[in-house]
This record gives sequence, structure tokens and C-alpha cells, in this order.
Amino acid sequence: MKFVALQKALNAAAEQAKGGRPSVFFLDEVDSFYNRDQSTNGYVIGMVNGLLTLIDALSATEGVVLVAATNDPERVDPAVVRAGRFDRHIRVGRPIRSGITAMLSAAVAGVIPGPDLDRVSAQLVGLSGAEVAALLRDARTSARKAGRDLALKDLQAAADRAQPQLGDALMRRVAVHEAAHVVAGHAIGLPAATLARISPRGGEVVRPHLNAMTARDIRGMIAAVLAGREAEDILFGDVTSGAGTGSASDLAQATSLGIRAECAFGFGPDLCWISPDTPITLLPATVRDRVEDRLRAGQKEARKIIVQHRGAVERIADALLEHRELDGAALAGLLDGMEVLADSEAQPVGGHDA
Repeated sequence: MKFVALQKALNAAAEQAKGGRPSVFFLDEVDSFYNRDQSTNGYVIGMVNGLLTLIDALSATEGVVLVAATNDPERVDPAVVRAGRFDRHIRVGRPIRSGITAMLSAAVAGVIPGPDLDRVSAQLVGLSGAEVAALLRDARTSARKAGRDLALKDLQAAADRAQPQLGDALMRRVAVHEAAHVVAGHAIGLPAATLARISPRGGEVVRPHLNAMTARDIRGMIAAVLAGREAEDILFGDVTSGAGTGSASDLAQATSLGIRAECAFGFGPDLCWISPDTPITLLPATVRDRVEDRLRAGQKEARKIIVQHRGAVERIADALLEHRELDGAALAGLLDGMEVLADSEAQPVGGHDA
């Protein structure tokens, strides 16, 4: 009955869009329909089939623009997002610093000076647009409770609650960590980084993915992932727990690369395929040992690169501390002239996106 009711509601909305042309039909959280390949449930399959029929009908209707959104694209059925249904796929990431400044400026309407807004924006780098909007609501609520107009102190207090500032020493460590990822990736020949940013929550380096990988590519990627940890040890004498915090951490990514090399890509001595999603504790001891060997080799290469290019790491770290984020052009300028020594074990990698 739920399926019938939902399908009826979708069809009614589709008819409204057709009748009101020109119109936009927006389907939010399209991942809630799941992926038919991940389920044998007839209800799920019927839901997705009904959705596909509706999408095809709307796509064939002139004057109707079809838009969908999801926070989990992996759960969306491939047939839903193929060309002819949704021709353009646009990834909307977290806002850059100038975007955060624009959000704050629009909200305070000139009440707070630009330099103050820019300073607060630097603190908020790394937050999502929704988090920035929630922060603004929090600031307005505080001002309203105090019986006055929104002021800088309300905005700053809300910013401190949403993303407390780190001390200078910790922020420098974060900057060095991310700068090392940039430098190592450049030395190895990975696709050029398009963005590097730091925030009190940590940092990230964004670069295009490789379409296909060789065994040498895997080694280079592991080295680039582990470079942040090695830079901390070289520049500060120890490492923090940040490289191993969570399933998306540096150590988790490096381990995943090693497991895929051994279990899924056939880069080890065994050709039998093992799901790379298998917990490492369930893998044969010999496979675990080979994964560890790959991590150690990547660690050794990362350390060599950071020692050779320490100056570049510190230069990019200084720029990150000043600006909080650097785009591809800024990173390329900072890397310009960085000499990759001929005896480096790092090798160029190929097969990456344009």
C-alpha cells in the first residue's frame, strides 16, 4: 500500500509539472529509492522501476527540467542517473572561503565590517552551507534574546560554538600535514591538486581520481596518503592521532589501497579475487603481511620525499595558515620550481582524469 500511495503522489506531482510548463521537477534524496543491485526486495525493485518510468515520461516532456539531489550517490540505482535521464552530474562540495564570506555578507546586510566577516569566514572554512546557515540562525537568536540587533560578538560567539578555534601550534601541524599531501602527490606525479584547505576540524586536499591504476600507481598513492603523517614526524618529532581517525582517515585510505592491490587487482602473488570490503582481520595472515609491506614501502617513500622537499612543505603550510585554502592555481605557483631529484624512487603515474 505504501508503494501505491507513493507512486500515486509522484505521478500527481509529475502531472502538475507537465501542466505548469515551463517548470522544474525536483526530486530530493533520490538515494532513498536505493539500488536494485543491492536488494532482492520486490518492493524496492518495484519502487525503482516506477521511478524510472516517471523519469522517462518527464524527460520526454518539453519544458520540464528534471533535477534530483542526493548525499549518497553510491546508493542510487545506475539506471536512474544514466545519460538520457540525468545528463549532468554536479558535485556540490563544501563552500570555499569566499562563498562563506558571501553567505555572511548577505545575512548581515552591511551591519558588520567586511574585514571582520573575512576573519570569521577563515574560522568557518570546512563547514557545509547548511552549517553556516544554522550558525547565522544561532547568532540571530542570541541577539534577539539580548534585545538588540545582530552584532559581531553574536556572530563570533556562534562561530566559536560551531567550530572552536585551535591553538596556533595545532593549526600549524594541520597545515604541514596537508601541505605534505600536496608536495608528495606532486613529486610522485599524481593529478594536480585542485584545492587544499585547513580548518579547526582538520584539512583536505582535493585532486582528480585515477581512472585505472597500476601496481606502481598504488605505491605512489599510498606514499602520498601517508606523507602527512611522515611530515608531522619530521617537522615536529612525533605524530598525532589525526591520520587514523575514522574510516576516511589517511591510514584507512592507505590500508584500503593495499587491500585492493592484493585482493581485487591481482597485484600480489595470488590471482583469486577477494572482496576488498572484507575486514582485514578476516584476511589470511599472508595477505595481511603483504598489505603491511605495501604500507611500509609507501611510508619509506613518503619520508624520502618530505626530507627532500621540506622547504616546499613549509612554504605551502605558511600559505595555508594565512589563507586557510588554496586553489589549483595558487598551489601550482607555490610548487613552481620544486625540483624532483633524479634519484627519487617516486615514479610518474598515469591513467588519470583530465
